[in-house]
Amino acid sequence: MKKITHHGFTMVELLIATSVFSVILLLAANGIVYVGRLYQKGASSIKAQEVTRSVVDEIKNDFELNGGKYIPLSPSGTKKGFCIGNNLYSYQPKVKIPSNGNRHALIVRKIPDCKATTPPDDVAAYPVGGARELLGPNMLLQNDDVISNVSANAKALTITITIVSAVENDLFDPATGLCKGGLGSQFCATSSLKTYAIKRVNTYN
Repeated sequence: MKKITHHGFTMVELLIATSVFSVILLLAANGIVYVGRLYQKGASSIKAQEVTRSVVDEIKNDFELNGGKYIPLSPSGTKKGFCIGNNLYSYQPKVKIPSNGNRHALIVRKIPDCKATTPPDDVAAYPVGGARELLGPNMLLQNDDVISNVSANAKALTITITIVSAVENDLFDPATGLCKGGLGSQFCATSSLKTYAIKRVNTYN
């Protein structure tokens, strides 16, 4: 009569196999998390870049094509502004728009005669006479001055927009305008754009 033997795994073999499988799962999980962070970082950067480009294009086209005169406004506290034709731009540097959108950072609105000497006090309120916010939720305007290098005849100027987009306030450094590294950095992005505008229509309002 033959003796029947049963072949199986020893405890040591099971421990080794479990350890190897655990390492593989850990590496796979880290890879998935890393890819997810890259995707989120890319999405945050694209969003900030799109808004930056949109703001610069709007101000540039307004200045170059609508024929309105550029009029700088005297600062009022943290509020700054300028007029181009009948469009009044008011902004507050380093003021973040919360996710509920109850604060403004860079707004534009049409007014009949833009000859005000200071930005309106209602720059932080919404709505204000049909004002339209140019930035998105969780964004702020980092640079202090939007318009610079204005020519003597006000027919050429420089437009600079630096936008920081961050879900949480502790993800970026307001002093430098740069996103911090480490945990959660994929939810913060900085986009900066500078362009020169030359007036093409000379009919002032």
